[in-house]
Amino acid sequence: MTWSYEDELIRLELLSTQISDLVFVNNFNKIEELDLERRKIINKIKNSKNFDFKNRVKLIINNNNNMVDGIEIKMRDFTSKHYKLSKRLKFYSLSN
Repeated sequence: MTWSYEDELIRLELLSTQISDLVFVNNFNKIEELDLERRKIINKIKNSKNFDFKNRVKLIINNNNNMVDGIEIKMRDFTSKHYKLSKRLKFYSLSN
């Protein structure tokens, strides 16, 4: 059986999604096992000699980091707006 980079990326994404879902529901029992599988795949990719594939993975990582940065900025703005609104509501409720 030949090793397919695309198959490994799909498996990696599936494992990451499963871990995320388990964290979301506070079920930490199986996370370590899934994380070990995920790390094996990552090590396979790191040790690969296929530079085109490594460059694709680097591009995916950079895009992912940019999206995370954007989400963090949006969350910070949302939190700030929520805090200001909460202060206003509290002020108005004390005024009445």
